[in-house]
Amino acid sequence: MVPVASLTPLPGAFTGSGDNVVLYSGGVGPVTISHSGSGPFKVNCFEITTRKISTIVDETGPFEGTAELRGPAFVWITADGDWSVTPG
Repeated sequence: MVPVASLTPLPGAFTGSGDNVVLYSGGVGPVTISHSGSGPFKVNCFEITTRKISTIVDETGPFEGTAELRGPAFVWITADGDWSVTPG
């Protein structure tokens, strides 16, 4: 469990390895998402202003693609490898 107060707002790109939760403080727009693992890869979002929950990626194995991210939002990632989310 990750305390919400411990999350640093990130306005731009973020990367990691394995499962993580990020507080994305950027606006609405396209993002490029990649994953290098071989297992399940999910990117889920909770839009803070609308309280809408959505899954923007649900794949297995390596992934490279684009999606729309609507910030500000909590973004939780389920992954077994390295991943990145890059606005623009």
